[in-house]
Amino acid sequence: MPDIYFQCGCGKSVAVAETGVGQTFNCPDCGQPLTVPAPDIRAACPHCGNAILTPGSLAGKNIQCANCRKYIQIMPQSEVEPPAPAPSPAAPAAVSRKVAARSSSFNFLGLVKFVLFAGVFAVLLAIYLNHRQAVNSESRAVAGVLEQASAAADYQAAMQSINAALSNYPQARNRAEAKILLQRLEQAVQVSNALTCATAVAATNLGLALEALIQAVHHNPMALNRPHAEARLSQMRMTYAEKLMTSRTESMEAMTLAETMRSVQQMNDLPLAIKMLENTMENCPGATNRTDAARLLAKMQISFNQTEALSRAMAEAESKSHNDLRQAIDFLQEALSQNAAAVNRAEADALIAGWKRRNIEAAIALQKQENDSSALAQAVAAAQKAQDFKVAVQIMEDALRQYPDATNRMAVTAIIARIARGERPTGARAGFGAGLALSPRWHYGVSKGARAADDMQALLGGLGEPNVDTREYPSLVIYKKITYLMPLDDAVKALFLEKSSASKSSVTTPGFPENSLFYYAYPGIYEENFNRLLLVTDGHNQVVAAQLVEADPQKDSARWDWWGRDTREYILYDLIQNRANSSANAQVRWKNMTFTLNPELVFDRDAKAERPKTHILEGRLAVMDGKEYQTKERTRVYLPQPIVNLILFKLSGQKYAP
Repeated sequence: MPDIYFQCGCGKSVAVAETGVGQTFNCPDCGQPLTVPAPDIRAACPHCGNAILTPGSLAGKNIQCANCRKYIQIMPQSEVEPPAPAPSPAAPAAVSRKVAARSSSFNFLGLVKFVLFAGVFAVLLAIYLNHRQAVNSESRAVAGVLEQASAAADYQAAMQSINAALSNYPQARNRAEAKILLQRLEQAVQVSNALTCATAVAATNLGLALEALIQAVHHNPMALNRPHAEARLSQMRMTYAEKLMTSRTESMEAMTLAETMRSVQQMNDLPLAIKMLENTMENCPGATNRTDAARLLAKMQISFNQTEALSRAMAEAESKSHNDLRQAIDFLQEALSQNAAAVNRAEADALIAGWKRRNIEAAIALQKQENDSSALAQAVAAAQKAQDFKVAVQIMEDALRQYPDATNRMAVTAIIARIARGERPTGARAGFGAGLALSPRWHYGVSKGARAADDMQALLGGLGEPNVDTREYPSLVIYKKITYLMPLDDAVKALFLEKSSASKSSVTTPGFPENSLFYYAYPGIYEENFNRLLLVTDGHNQVVAAQLVEADPQKDSARWDWWGRDTREYILYDLIQNRANSSANAQVRWKNMTFTLNPELVFDRDAKAERPKTHILEGRLAVMDGKEYQTKERTRVYLPQPIVNLILFKLSGQKYAP
């Protein structure tokens, strides 16, 4: 039965049996309803002879024969070859034989063609069925591998099994699905590695771990374990927010506690000061400087107790002075030596001085003390010239026995103890604690007008006054447990750096004393990601300053939220190592952090007494990276007040008269 060929409005060609004329069905491509039209043109395929029926609208168009799959052109009905004319009635018998013969030959050839076609079709069908069975089998095998790989916890093993399946089953229909799953597994491995790394980094730098995990989740949208990574990311964000809040609270409490400590040290009423500090410590449980506050509180309590004890001793000595003035003086002097932190020592000294002026023997004893003290000082000077420490110690010990009434015996005893604590550098003046040790030519040469010198003047000009002060300040804290003029060996032990190797270099920055100061560099891990500590020493290897250095810091914009309002363009960004900016694509900024320094932990008996402090200056070198500056190096230098004043004196160009 011939087929009717027609087209849908979307261009799809459709062939339907002739019996379907007038029926309606949906187009297999666009889904629109189609009604089978009545045929207007009848034709035959010139290749296979298949009968073709088409509506008149397909005249002149090409269609594909449903039988031989070849394209033919539909001719209009007027151009179709007319049917053969009927046989003439004059010769019916001859025509009939000819038609019969032609019919018989045609049927035999058709049978042969049919048999050949059927055989070829059977072979092709068998090949197709075998191929389809193989494809189905391989597809089922790959589907099983994909199901196991999707549920596997070991992503590497799952990836290996999928790769093996792709190699072993090249005809599987679901190879594309396998490749997609393989990609998801690869991303899952990346996310797993990022989770492991983030967990490790979070212990030291939660912000860096959070940023790395965000990048991993963003760049692996198809990872199988993405929900787990997002849950972990949410947890880390909450932890980071809580940490920031806690840190901010601790900082605010630390500032409050520091302000209270500064205030109480200026008060003359010790009981009230102690009560204020105790209340502030109770209200600031998270302050990071509670240890310093506790030390100050302990010293204030000790000072209060010793003040009370010295008051009682003064009263008792007053009663003794009526009978034996010498005994009263000795008793009160003993009380003074036992109560060094008392705030009423000036009253006791004045009382003793009055008694000594009223007593000839006391005046003679006072003169002897002065003579002994002078002689002991000369003995120390002689010991400084000795080339052997043992000889120097012997000289000072003999002088102590020879001058028992010297008032500077404690200072000499301290010098001997300092030498006895361990090895000291060889040299005539090493280890004697005679204050700041400078080169004899320390005050020579400063390049006035030099850019680095101008930077030093701009940074330190408002922090002190030009003067030279070589005295010791044992209570002046520089950095953590390091105090001003502390021996380097003691500082190294206090910071647990005994096992660290350090290199020694000279400080050559304009303004620092010439050939007098040196720095030792200790690599390590310090607060706020600093990775290097520089301890600056004088000629006697006593610590006079410190500096922290961080090279190539991690990007953290929150760290640089505040850098003051100083618009000056500096070139010097490392005060100790004398390092300056030499690039036009970089900038140097400084900020003063002195207000964050823990206050000096000593209660001065004189409210007007000088209280030197340590200044903290932080600088950074930033290089333009794209549209913003990226920090390449930052430094934090700790400069005590005597060193700041000394630098300003040298920068001023004043003549030094020893």
